[in-house]
Amino acid sequence: MTALRLSVLITILGLIRFERTDGISYTAQAVTLYADTTDLSAGYSPHLTCNHNYNPLVSWWLNGEIVLRSQVNGEECHNEPTHPDYLADCTCTNSAHTCTLKDLSWSNFGDRWACSIGTAQSNILTLTLPAPKSVTLYADTTAVSAVHSPLLTCHHDNYPIVSWWHNGEIVLRTKVNGRDCLNTPTNPDYLTDCTCSYTVHICTLRNLDRSNDGDQWACCINESDGTVIKSNILTLELPAPKSVNLSADTTDVSAGHSPHLTCHHDNYPIVSWWLNGVKALSAQVNGTDCLNTPTNPAYLADCTCTQTVHTCTLKNFNTSNVVDQWACSISDWDGTVIKSNILTLTLPAPKSVNLSADTTDVSAGHLPHLTCHHDNYPIVSWWLNGVRALSAHVNGTDCLNIPTNQAYLTDCTCTQTVHTCTLKNFNTSNVGDQWACSISDWDGTVIQSNILTLTLPAPQLVTLYADTTVVSAGHSIHMTCHHYNDPLVSWWLNGEIALSAQVNRGDCMNTPTNPDYLANCTCANTVHTCTLKHLSLPNVGDQWACSISDWNGTVIKSNILTLTLPAAHLVTLHTDTTDVSAGRSPHLTCHHDDYKIVSWWLNGEIALIAQENGGDCLNIPTNLDYLADCTCTNTVHKCTLKHLSRSNVGDQWACSIRASDGTVIKSNTLTLELPELPRGNSAVIAGSVGSAVGGLIIIVVVVVMVIILKRRKKAASRQECEYFAKREQQTPRARDIRSGSDVSEVGSDYCVVGSRQNQNMC
Repeated sequence: MTALRLSVLITILGLIRFERTDGISYTAQAVTLYADTTDLSAGYSPHLTCNHNYNPLVSWWLNGEIVLRSQVNGEECHNEPTHPDYLADCTCTNSAHTCTLKDLSWSNFGDRWACSIGTAQSNILTLTLPAPKSVTLYADTTAVSAVHSPLLTCHHDNYPIVSWWHNGEIVLRTKVNGRDCLNTPTNPDYLTDCTCSYTVHICTLRNLDRSNDGDQWACCINESDGTVIKSNILTLELPAPKSVNLSADTTDVSAGHSPHLTCHHDNYPIVSWWLNGVKALSAQVNGTDCLNTPTNPAYLADCTCTQTVHTCTLKNFNTSNVVDQWACSISDWDGTVIKSNILTLTLPAPKSVNLSADTTDVSAGHLPHLTCHHDNYPIVSWWLNGVRALSAHVNGTDCLNIPTNQAYLTDCTCTQTVHTCTLKNFNTSNVGDQWACSISDWDGTVIQSNILTLTLPAPQLVTLYADTTVVSAGHSIHMTCHHYNDPLVSWWLNGEIALSAQVNRGDCMNTPTNPDYLANCTCANTVHTCTLKHLSLPNVGDQWACSISDWNGTVIKSNILTLTLPAAHLVTLHTDTTDVSAGRSPHLTCHHDDYKIVSWWLNGEIALIAQENGGDCLNIPTNLDYLADCTCTNTVHKCTLKHLSRSNVGDQWACSIRASDGTVIKSNTLTLELPELPRGNSAVIAGSVGSAVGGLIIIVVVVVMVIILKRRKKAASRQECEYFAKREQQTPRARDIRSGSDVSEVGSDYCVVGSRQNQNMC
């Protein structure tokens, strides 16, 4: 109650300033309301205290209204109105007034009380419900075990009476009676040794067995208003099964080996040992020793006993004991036998032997190194073609060999897990030899390794590459010969060795000295290169290869590369229109493979030769007035047709380039045409009447224009021929690497123009 009294302490300092008629001011008095509790419990009466500065008259407020005025009257209180029944036992002094609240119930929850003197009011105290009481049940165990008695402890708020519940019904009420318990009814035989205090009640459960599995226990107290406050529920259960585990250092049945069995279990003095489902021995803790029944048999000896671990050793075992099954057990509190896992005796795992070699390659001068990995064993036998060739025995850090090392099996080393030997003096006659190694198991069984068979070395791979096989005038083909590590490479032309190149300190030593067509050779142990120069058309079809020699002298040749003609060039002519209309200028675009010079053709004859010159065009002849605004790149040439009229209807335009051998590669042909006239045009019908009269005049004009145009084209053809004739004189001669004769890159017969046979010849 003291804590509650302190918790509701609130002081209101009324700092209200008043003005008197005479001009003098003063501060209002402080008023504070206290209560020993605001807990609304049936039968309890909160005591209110109103503290204030000197004032004989105090007003008591309930929910915002004055319910009583109390004034000091000598040593008593003068109350108006007379005390209401719920506000009684009031006292009055000049600094404190008190009253007691009585006859309270749940309906008073939330009532607000205050006091005041003059115009200064105190803090407000609100009546509240009491906090719910707490009841908790504990037990040292809920396991149902014979000889074990669970101890139940009921913790609660201050209350003298506790009821014990079993499966939803009250079986006992215990009340504090001085230092003892008053029990109703007298303790039943299964709920005994009860103790009581105002906050803790304790009882002990006895005479439990498996039938009590699932029983539910609780405790409770009664609230001031009669409400039952019950604890949590504890449910009895069977104890967890006891654990028994059997382990062994090995289950390997090997001659001379004694498996050591260990039985781990919950605290229990007696352990039974089982062999193939039959109890072979019972061992009981006897001080620090074991009391065995029957006395240890010869095969189960050296047993030890503690409360949690029993051990025994199996002796005198052999292969007849394979698949024997061992277990151990204890007895539970109710006599149930709790058995361990089963351990089955087995034969030892087969020992592993593995033979490896750095190589099985039978090459002259090569020494294969054999390594025999095995389980821990000092003696290894080496086998050749199924016959034991050598037995090697660990002898300190050396090998004791029987017979003494053979000439072909030398430098042997020995450890407990690895034996090695080196094969010497080998040649191709040893191809197919089969080698193995072996150890002996504990029972004398021979355990042999895998077999390694000596073989010929794998054929070496030689590959010839080239940046191109195309024979183009002035182009040099770069050949690369990839191979296994070999310093000497032979270069083959049409089935005959043309050059042998050998690594010579970062350089090549060539035999014969490099011919002029096979130059710039480089040599490394895995890559040789050479460059073909001065190629021409006669070299088309030449076949090149490279080769190395195997360890036994065999020639290993590469793939063959055949020189070929270049692929045909592609030339295409496009235009935005072929429409011959007054004021229209068709734009011609010639797409081609990488080539600087393009010839423009009109009606089968060259009208213009345009050469890329930096970012401009060098035109021969200078741009014609009808073929203008030409542009040039290595892959696109463009020109614009101008000043066209009806007379140009039917003109055929094309473009061309020259291949490396001088062949002219011409584009598609584009034909100029009139646009199609709309059907039913009256102007056309009217004009047809005069067409016969003007036809003769038009024919005469066309004939004159054709004659002039042909003369211009002939002049342009002559200029082109002269241009290529000069280029031919300046082009260096190529040499046929097979015949040695000079071959011109561009033939003079190239200068035949259009369909004019043997005219305009250079």
